[in-house]
Amino acid sequence: MVQPPPDRWRRTGSAGLALKVNAAGVRMRELRVGYVYDDQAARRNLLAAPYCRYVRIGDWYRVLARAGHLLNRCARHELLDVHDLAHQFRELRAPRALQLLHLFNQISYGAVPWVSSFETVLPRLRVLVDARRGAVPSFERAAANPKVMRALAALAGAACRKLIALSQYSACMQQELLGAAAPAQRRWRELIAHKTVVLPPAQPRLVPSVAAKGGGERMRLLFIGPDFFRDGGLELLETLAAL
Repeated sequence: MVQPPPDRWRRTGSAGLALKVNAAGVRMRELRVGYVYDDQAARRNLLAAPYCRYVRIGDWYRVLARAGHLLNRCARHELLDVHDLAHQFRELRAPRALQLLHLFNQISYGAVPWVSSFETVLPRLRVLVDARRGAVPSFERAAANPKVMRALAALAGAACRKLIALSQYSACMQQELLGAAAPAQRRWRELIAHKTVVLPPAQPRLVPSVAAKGGGERMRLLFIGPDFFRDGGLELLETLAAL
């Protein structure tokens, strides 16, 4: 988690007053943001805003996913596909004074305002993931799935405030899904497209300079994982070409 510099922010007022004063003397209201998973993806993509207080909250779908994992482990084979459970959200109880949810690769069916950062497509359901595989990847048939339709309705709903694609490739895939939706869902398509933005997550500088890292004049880059384009490989090559 990226922490704000201690000399730049200070709390003011009583203990219950969620206000901060920045270096310019501007009073800023602290935002209480809920999140679900405390893993590497969340720490690198979500928990970074200095004016937010992050609160971990319970999730019905996560409880069901854990139960499914336990059942599969006991059976020693997959009795229940928990993929979709891990990518949907419904709060266990109404959070107090929670102003926003920030999800990662998830969609919410609750009433609390939410945004979601995603690396492929939303909703990230099994039927859509499988539709992108094979000789001719297409969302045409999968977009009519009732579970997909319910999820698209949640994305178009008022509680969903923003959809943050981590790369242009993800945004293009999302647009492809919207293009495959039925003509009757034209209003959904417009609302979801309007909410979608491309915003690669800001990362702290781990090495002050290339010279400080050493290794001579050559730079060696290691790309881990099979999804080169989905994980921003093209953007990396374009950045290197521009240097």
